[in-house]
Amino acid sequence: GKQTQKDNNNDDNLNNYDNNAYDYNYNNNYDDNNAYDYNYDDNNANDYDKSIVKSVEVKNGPTIFRTGKVEASAHRRSSSSSSIRSNTSGGCSSSSSSSSSSDCTVDICLAIDASSSLNQVTPNGKTGWKNEQDFVITLVETIASFGKNVRVHYSAITFGTKFEFPIRFTDHQTIPFILYRLRNMRHTGGQTLTGEAIIRCRDLLIREERRRGFEIQKLILVLTDGVSTKRRGSTTVAQAMPTVINAGIRTMAVGAGPMIDKDELLLIAQNTEAHVFMAADTSKLSDIVDTIGVRACVAATTTTTTTTTTTTTTTTTTPTTTTTPTTTTTPSTTTTTTTP
Repeated sequence: GKQTQKDNNNDDNLNNYDNNAYDYNYNNNYDDNNAYDYNYDDNNANDYDKSIVKSVEVKNGPTIFRTGKVEASAHRRSSSSSSIRSNTSGGCSSSSSSSSSSDCTVDICLAIDASSSLNQVTPNGKTGWKNEQDFVITLVETIASFGKNVRVHYSAITFGTKFEFPIRFTDHQTIPFILYRLRNMRHTGGQTLTGEAIIRCRDLLIREERRRGFEIQKLILVLTDGVSTKRRGSTTVAQAMPTVINAGIRTMAVGAGPMIDKDELLLIAQNTEAHVFMAADTSKLSDIVDTIGVRACVAATTTTTTTTTTTTTTTTTTPTTTTTPTTTTTPSTTTTTTTP
């Protein structure tokens, strides 16, 4: 009932996808040059080793521009897909698996500003683009450090005047693969079409939820200087945000670059100041992880383990009470009294 209604409402908003390439056809007079996708030969592994992969191919519509080949020694690892239940209470969802461990899952779409303004150097000596790149890489590594109990699926969009899709939800979701793609993102430059990037992330998340067949926690993390271009015919941040909120998608904003428009970042973060961060300040990564809800999931798992240990300790202490009959040897004092 409710879900069908929700799906029907979203149908009008969804753009047409090419199933193989995630190329977009928009009503906003975009040509195919604005939609890029990173593609690899079939012989390549979806799991990459930094030392093995030499280059990438960029697909533009029907044409593939080859920028080099990947060594054939790249190995493919088989991925085992497991179904994960989710709830709608916010943060990661948890469910008991056969191994009695708690599984947390969330889909995150990273919208990364690749416009020309991110070329400028920030006070920490890095460009805004480099700060963004370092930030998402460290974020992925931090979440991965929680282990197998936390399952985060990623997609990534870089946006300027053009849009590229370094990571898709349908890609093999291993950490080496995700990190490889993030390290090799292209800084394309151009204008800052943030609203359009948010819409694309929204659509990717909705499609992924439908592909799985059940509701899942959805999050858009936008990294930008917040100075978006208001181009005629393109969707603004103010127009994009209500559609994201209606789809039940949470959003967070990460500011990058020397000149940051905090008002726009706040708008992206649904007017929640606690959901606005700065890319140069990686010390706040811990707060982001908390906000996503990953740490809460891990905490839940740890508590369960501790309780089990406590119960075992109580059982071991009971045998010591059986040794208390040693106090029955006290009648030997009565024998001493009979001697006089």
